Amino acid sequence: LIVVTAGWPIGYVYFVYRNPEKLYDDRKFGERWDFLYDPFIVKYRYSFIAEFWISVSLAVSATLLSKDPTAQFVVSGFTFFALSFLIIALSPFRRRYENGTMFALMLSNLAALTFIFLTEIDALTPTMSRYLIWILMASVTSVVTVLFTVVVYHIFWVWKAKGLEQEINEVEAEKRTTMQSAFRDLVTE
Repeated sequence: LIVVTAGWPIGYVYFVYRNPEKLYDDRKFGERWDFLYDPFIVKYRYSFIAEFWISVSLAVSATLLSKDPTAQFVVSGFTFFALSFLIIALSPFRRRYENGTMFALMLSNLAALTFIFLTEIDALTPTMSRYLIWILMASVTSVVTVLFTVVVYHIFWVWKAKGLEQEINEVEAEKRTTMQSAFRDLVTE
């Protein structure tokens, strides 16, 4: 788990660090390897590592701190609180709505962790627990609905547009080649 969780992001960053000019010059290389930090502003292109930070903090709090719910809440809660704060302070995503969506996702995760913590220490009555579950489910459902809408938008609108743009570029390249060969023929005559 540690090798996969730490090795993959470190290996990826090392690979991209060794080939930064290809990401901007070589179109096929960029399309193949730019998927992780595509939504981020160039300055924050390595922000995808936050997902691995979440995985590590949740794994550590669930395994090493399983006997102490307060320590679990502090480790995991700090992760989601820090990421929420960083998203608001830095706005690392290119599209403004992604910053808001990810902020809402981090807050809903933090709310879920708070609910789990309060349940673990028996601080909730059954009625309050039911109400909080419904509120939490409503917030998570709204975030998931927005994320689903964003994914559908990118699949059916943005990627399709990229495909059309690529077809147009190929037609333009074919026209240029035809014009160049016609010009060469004209010059050689």
